[in-house]
Amino acid sequence: MAQQAAPASGIVYVDHDPLVLAHARALLTSSPEGHTAYVDADLRDP
Repeated sequence: MAQQAAPASGIVYVDHDPLVLAHARALLTSSPEGHTAYVDADLRDP
């Protein structure tokens, strides 16, 4: 949705659940101008 509004935006998805990360690998796509990434981490534990 964010890249539809602003194609050059960068999106980072952070989660520490292995099942969610498996789905992220399959579903996350990027626009040619921007990028999408996922991080296996817990934001509560910097």
